Amino acid sequence: MKRPIGLALVAAAGLVVGCAGHEKTIPMNQVPAAARAGLEKAAAGGQITSVEKGTKNGQVVYSADATINGKAYDITVDESGKLLSKELEEENEKNEKK
Repeated sequence: MKRPIGLALVAAAGLVVGCAGHEKTIPMNQVPAAARAGLEKAAAGGQITSVEKGTKNGQVVYSADATINGKAYDITVDESGKLLSKELEEENEKNEKK
């Protein structure tokens, strides 16, 4: 009888973790004009390869993967297009491994 309870706890933990991100990949044409302009400005002529819509501290944000001068970047803007972060992917991966 303990087994079903254990499975329920594992499933519930998975739901909590799964809800934390609130990110959804969306096509560029569904990004609001101001946010799209902010992403394109931050990409500075580079290629935006994907965009995710999510929330951060209760605020809607748009995070894009972009290739700029052959390097991968993660760019995040708010709905108004204000740049929140622009980070080189290799640096992100190094920081996450620490």
